[in-house]
Amino acid sequence: MADTAIRNRANTEAKIIKAATELLANEGFQALGINKIAAAAGVDKKLIYSYFGGMEGVIEHIANDLKLWFGSEPKPKEFINYAEMTSELLGQYLKTLREEKMLRHILLWELSDNSDSLKTLEQSRSIMFGKWFMQMKGELESPSEVDAPAINAILLAAMHYLTIRADTLGRFAGLDLKTEADWQRVQNAASSIIHEIYKDKK
Repeated sequence: MADTAIRNRANTEAKIIKAATELLANEGFQALGINKIAAAAGVDKKLIYSYFGGMEGVIEHIANDLKLWFGSEPKPKEFINYAEMTSELLGQYLKTLREEKMLRHILLWELSDNSDSLKTLEQSRSIMFGKWFMQMKGELESPSEVDAPAINAILLAAMHYLTIRADTLGRFAGLDLKTEADWQRVQNAASSIIHEIYKDKK
């Protein structure tokens, strides 16, 4: 009986999260609400409060899902140097941003709101990303000669903006953002910047 109850809860939680992420992808954050998520998931809204503590818990769960942000959960590996690691992870993140409309909805929300839900998402995601990054880099240390956090923030901001811009005008500063070849140019340029900045730094 206990195993059945655990499975039932897990299945219900999965349905709730699936409904929430689909609403986000199709309608954006303005569509999120306990009643709408419950209806889309086909569950009693009381279960959302019981299992997640309400809307904040659902958002926190989304923020902590590495598979959502990277398409699959990245596995730790041995990188040659900090540049190789940064280039590979940024490329994987860019690929997922391009493929997942919901992530782009989240980015737009972050640019236009400062609600408690947004703060929950940002804080939970930052903590999760921090723990994951420490695991991924293993023994590698940020080069002391370079302000790696600032560099990485600028690169991430560029990827965020370009993927959003692709949904609107489809180009930026004379660069088309429509085809795989266009995006390969973006990734190649980012990789060149990364390797030049961290050149000869193990």
